[in-house]
Amino acid sequence: MTIDEDFQAVLHRDSPARFQQAGAMWKEAFLAFYYPGNENAIDQAVIAVARAQLAPASNLPAHVWDNLRLMINGNTRVKEAVPVIASALGAAIEDAPNRS
Repeated sequence: MTIDEDFQAVLHRDSPARFQQAGAMWKEAFLAFYYPGNENAIDQAVIAVARAQLAPASNLPAHVWDNLRLMINGNTRVKEAVPVIASALGAAIEDAPNRS
């Protein structure tokens, strides 16, 4: 699945009424729309989306997860979060030791 598809699945699972309300404009909404007043839930959703993109049994350094939590918050639109996640994952994979 793509990051968009994973985000769509997580938002639909976590906040089905809000997701339905957003309709076709779901990527335009701020994350606070789906998780009002709950930055922890936003962090968990972002991490879930990022983890879904990783190969099974793989992980990333703690600083990558911390950076995602800092860069994405309730004032971030879904469409803005997607490239941030992609960039963070891409940079972390590029920086991984022993890459062939």
